[in-house]
Amino acid sequence: MILSLGNTPGTLYRALGVFAGRGLNLSLGLTYNSLLYNKSTDPFDSSTQLTYDVDSGYPAPGFRLGYGQIEDQGSYGFTLTDADGTRHALTYTSVSNYDSIDGTFIHFHGGRGWGSLYYTDGTRVDYGAAGGGWRSYPTQITDRNGNYVRIYYVGSNGGVGPRISSIEDTLKRNVLFSYAANGDLVTIKAPGLTGSFTPEASHYGPRADQYAGFCLKNFFGTVP
Repeated sequence: MILSLGNTPGTLYRALGVFAGRGLNLSLGLTYNSLLYNKSTDPFDSSTQLTYDVDSGYPAPGFRLGYGQIEDQGSYGFTLTDADGTRHALTYTSVSNYDSIDGTFIHFHGGRGWGSLYYTDGTRVDYGAAGGGWRSYPTQITDRNGNYVRIYYVGSNGGVGPRISSIEDTLKRNVLFSYAANGDLVTIKAPGLTGSFTPEASHYGPRADQYAGFCLKNFFGTVP
C-alpha cells in the first residue's frame, strides 16, 4: 500500500491495490481531504452557507473510495468529481450533451442518474446506480480496445452508490467488499496468486458523522 500527498492541499491518497490487466488495470485508491466544509452562496436569498461533508464522504466524512461521481446541478449542468476529488463543470451544449470547460475536453451524454462520459484517450465511463438521487456513479469503465472494469454497488439490480459491493475486470478477477450490520465497511478482499481471496484492507473507520450534510446558513467568516 502507498500513502502519498494528493494534488490538492489537505489531501492524502492511499493506493489499496493495483492489479495489472489487459490494457486496463484494476486499481483502487482511498483519498482523504481534510477540507470538510464547503462555502457557497444561496442563489435565492444571497445568504452564505457553510456545509459539512457536502459530498457525503464514503466510507467516512472527507474520504473518497471508488471511481468518482457525477452530480446533477439542474440548469447549471453537471459536476464531475474524479476519484481523487478533482471537480469538472460540465455545461450544456445540446440536448443531453454536456462538455467540460477547463481544457480537459471531457464529454458527457446523459441526464440525471444515467449517461456516459467520454475522454480524449478513447475511454468511456458509463454512469448509473443513482437510485433516484442527484448523484450517479460509474458502473463500467471501458478503454478504446474494449477492456473493462465493472463496478457493482450494494443493493439489488446493480445497487445504489457510493457503497461498492464488488469490482470485476476483463480477466474476470473480482474485488469483494464486506460491510457490518450498521453499514460500516469492514474488509476489502482481492484475489491472491492462488486464486483465493486475501484481505487487502480491514475495518475502515470512523463511521460517517451523524451530522453529515448539516448546513450553517448566514455564515460570514472565511473558509481557509
